[in-house]
Amino acid sequence: MSTEQQPYFNSNKNAGRRTAIIVVSVSALFCALLIALLFAIGKDTTQERKHVKSDDIIELLNTPISNLDSVSIDSEDLGVELPKGGWVQQTDSMGNLIQQYRCDSLDPNPPLLSDGWIEMANPEVELYLGNKRIVITGNTAAAKAPKRILERGSIDGDVQVKLYDLTTSDTLLEPVMELHTTKVSFDNLIGEIDCPDVVRIMSTNQLLVGQKLSVRFNDLEERIELVHIEHLDYILFTPESQNEPQRNNASPTQVADKTVESETISPTPASVTEEDEYYIVTFSDNVTVQQGATKISKLAHGDKLTVAFSNESNKPTAQTNNERQEHDMNLHQLAQTIPVTIVTAAIANTPPIAEDTVKITCDGGLTMVPLNDVEKLPSTPQDTRIELFAFGDEPATLVDSDSLMTANGSLLRFQLLEERVDLFGSPAELYKDNILTSSNHLWIAQNEGSGGAIGEGLMTSKTPNNSQTTLQWSEGVDLTFNDNSEGNEGSLSAIVCKGDIVLSDKGSNVYCQKLEIDFDNTIDGSSIPTLAVASGDVKAISESQTLWANTVEVTFIDGKIVTKDDSMFGGSHADTMHADGDVQILLEDGGRAFCDSLDGHITQDSASLTGNVVIAYERMLMNRGDSASLTLDRASGKGHWEGAGQALFLDEPLDVSPDRRIDRPQLSEDSPTSVSMRSNWEESMQLDQAFNKGAGAIDLKGNVSVLSQRTAQERSQMTGDDLRLEFSQIEKNRELKKVIAKNDAQIEHRTWDILFPDLPPVVYYIGGNHIEFDATSQEALAVGNGELVLRDPRKAKNEVHQSALAGRGTTRFTWDNKLKTTKLQGSLYRLEMSGNVEMVHKGLDGSIGMLTSETIHAIAIDPDLNNDSSSDGAELTMRGLDLQQIIANGRVYVATETRRVDCDNFEYNLNTGFAKLTAKNDSSVAIVTEGTSYPVRASSIVWNMDPAVDTITIRGLRGTNN
Repeated sequence: MSTEQQPYFNSNKNAGRRTAIIVVSVSALFCALLIALLFAIGKDTTQERKHVKSDDIIELLNTPISNLDSVSIDSEDLGVELPKGGWVQQTDSMGNLIQQYRCDSLDPNPPLLSDGWIEMANPEVELYLGNKRIVITGNTAAAKAPKRILERGSIDGDVQVKLYDLTTSDTLLEPVMELHTTKVSFDNLIGEIDCPDVVRIMSTNQLLVGQKLSVRFNDLEERIELVHIEHLDYILFTPESQNEPQRNNASPTQVADKTVESETISPTPASVTEEDEYYIVTFSDNVTVQQGATKISKLAHGDKLTVAFSNESNKPTAQTNNERQEHDMNLHQLAQTIPVTIVTAAIANTPPIAEDTVKITCDGGLTMVPLNDVEKLPSTPQDTRIELFAFGDEPATLVDSDSLMTANGSLLRFQLLEERVDLFGSPAELYKDNILTSSNHLWIAQNEGSGGAIGEGLMTSKTPNNSQTTLQWSEGVDLTFNDNSEGNEGSLSAIVCKGDIVLSDKGSNVYCQKLEIDFDNTIDGSSIPTLAVASGDVKAISESQTLWANTVEVTFIDGKIVTKDDSMFGGSHADTMHADGDVQILLEDGGRAFCDSLDGHITQDSASLTGNVVIAYERMLMNRGDSASLTLDRASGKGHWEGAGQALFLDEPLDVSPDRRIDRPQLSEDSPTSVSMRSNWEESMQLDQAFNKGAGAIDLKGNVSVLSQRTAQERSQMTGDDLRLEFSQIEKNRELKKVIAKNDAQIEHRTWDILFPDLPPVVYYIGGNHIEFDATSQEALAVGNGELVLRDPRKAKNEVHQSALAGRGTTRFTWDNKLKTTKLQGSLYRLEMSGNVEMVHKGLDGSIGMLTSETIHAIAIDPDLNNDSSSDGAELTMRGLDLQQIIANGRVYVATETRRVDCDNFEYNLNTGFAKLTAKNDSSVAIVTEGTSYPVRASSIVWNMDPAVDTITIRGLRGTNN
């Protein structure tokens, strides 16, 4: 052969390698790659390569061209010279077998064909690439084969292409893949293969059926240029039985198989390019992937499906060779995990049924071309990237009917080796266990044990009773999964939500900038939350109160067995809570509590506040709690303040209602006029928010004092070891209603005359063991031993009668039973005292009078009531009382400087100055006048007690005693 034929010969020599690459690639693509990757079925294994041999060979080594010329391919006796079953072989320059063929009969000069063409009956062609052998058979073949190397032609009638793996040590002959069709046309010079009829490609558990297969090979770049099936009927994948040894379904090129017959020449790997070659396979128009033969358990549906891979994608790596002991979750589990991780719910991961068949169909055929767009490349040359695209007017859909999971989006992406799933959309949606997750980008990388959502997103959980739980974020979500040790099975370990987080559940809302949740496993493998930490402007709103803090930690009830419900928390219940940093609580009764830290028991509905504790209401401020602790019980509405403190009642209202954090109220000690009443205690304070329909009550203990100073000329004080403040709700305002003092209780009011500030103040004083004072009506109740002191040093007005028993001056009442004051109308009051009552009066002139009896009823007026300035603040506005009438009953004794009287009833009207003294039927009134030695007795006596008159009128005289 001339030297001009050398390039032609080299092209033919490379044609066998190109054909082998094409067949291997087609088989890898159609039979296993797509199906295995999409549903993540099977595991990687490594095999040990073993050389094979064959017999009955006619050796045609790559000898010099001159030697090849000595064998005439045009010999008319060529068909006769081939021994039956003999092979025509071609090797590379290293002696490696790259191609051989044989047939039952061969016509070297078929009619109607040009020179160099041959026809074969029952041809058998073998191609070698590395440790793979491709066998092509058919009924007849016509090929142009100069120098015995097939250039182009066709194989017709029951065409079969079989792929064998030569790395197995098995002795049985079994193909890894088979292709069946009626006709195959090929041109090795330009790299074309066409199957115009129906094509069936099958392996152990895969089957592809389509029509019009075309393959193009780029001779210059030595790579596949195009693979196209004009019409794809379907691709079927049937998982191997769980009882059989698993094969590597990542690619048929890695599946162990049986050895071939011994041959004389052992195939060795041909050289392959070191440059990575990328390809992309596209399923077009109405693509459907479904699992289940009789019942569809899983379904993927989209407009287009692509698979991007390289010539390195099927090679074993350190990552694929080893059993994945960490983060071992299949795609089905990942789909379930996305909603679970964000909502702290636990979902069991159930693997797909092994007997289910997976089927792929599409309307627009299938195409494979080289991939040059770097944006579409897999993460590594060894990886494979699968993408399912949405329709123009509807999203791509994933449905898992077994686990009741549905996912919708514009794009689903799966990286095989990285084992990463990405779901994109505007937004992408995933619905599982009544939980709808929406985000522009959801992802999970199971090899890394991580996942999450990129950008803003929303989760919504709906329960059968129509209650709704939502979780919203603006920046993203990070998920972490356990490794597969200790039976964790890749369960959820932690979740971190970031950016403008809003969690709403059953009327409660939580706002924060970052939410971290840690999980543990139940005995059934589900994930349950153990700790949740919210940070960054935390705000938590419940039905009864609102909490603000810098950070909030919540622990959950520890239990491996959880009764699941349909809520987002999957049956898990919070146990304790700890809040730190400028903690504020807007209480149900309208107040606001401030502290440095809070510890709460959620199951017990109680909380403890410590560090600079302050409680503020619209007109009340409790502070000085630097070393105090406050415990609140939400269920009962009660709280306990341990330690000393102060309560201030304000003239000007505080605005503690804003739905945000506010500055702590600060009052200057130099501005007492802003405080209408001040209370201090040394031991503890009890808060009852539920009292009087939510108006509230406060119990103070330990040397309690309440000071009210409405003006510079007035001051009221109430003291006792125990003191209770009860409030009433008038429209939206909370007002002090009643003050109750016990154990050495005292109430005192002092008023200075603004015109005569040097005069002693007007004093109204009550002392006893139990005293109640109504701040609105100024009514009082003193139970047990007590005393009432009225002191008014002011000059008497003309209309006010002065006497030895009443008028301006000092009047003191004592009793053993009780005192009760009742407001009659306006400024008119009735005083009722019982139990050994004693009254002593000292007038401004120094005169002294005394009255004792079993009971005393008195009528008095408040002389300063008309001068009262309106005030909205709480105060003890007790002032001096001018007595208008005194009624004493039972063993009455009256003593003045001029007379002494014993009677049963004594009625004294200070407006008229007359007192009427009467006795019961069987007794008499006895009166002794100063200067006489014997009393006068009568049935009744009228006494004019005006000091200027001082006369008596006797009625029913009964004589005198000597």
